[in-house]
Amino acid sequence: MKPITILIAKYTAILSAAFLINLWILDFSPINIPENIPATQIHVRGVIVFLIVLVTLIFAQKEVVRNYPNISLVKLTFVSSIVGLLAEIVFQSIRVFTLESDRLHYFLIGVLVMTIFDTVLSFFIAFQIKTKNTNRLILFIIVLILLGKIILYLFPSALG
Repeated sequence: MKPITILIAKYTAILSAAFLINLWILDFSPINIPENIPATQIHVRGVIVFLIVLVTLIFAQKEVVRNYPNISLVKLTFVSSIVGLLAEIVFQSIRVFTLESDRLHYFLIGVLVMTIFDTVLSFFIAFQIKTKNTNRLILFIIVLILLGKIILYLFPSALG
């Protein structure tokens, strides 16, 4: 049984490296990748970050459950949220040197927003891994989407 801190460090390093590789490929490599998926408003960067986080957190949580089969849903969510938080702090600490202005602002926004996103995604993954109750998971996702739509309806300036 590996200590939980070793697992957190392992997946923090993996997630941080994936973020940095993504940054290099999209911003600094000679590869010409479009900003949006053609004929849509969907940003390529957002899709890639979502997939990186999703895959990494799934593997992290499965390994944690393998090593600690009796871990609670809350603790499993917390562990993977810590992985996301630490990876984001590492990534933003390096990314901040590529920015020309408002470095602290972008650092804080990046860390806060991604940590909230990681925590929500971590809960959904942990719920599915621990309970295997897909119907309730789908209900949770629908409720989250509706809640988001209501918030955007009530506060239309929330998107900028």
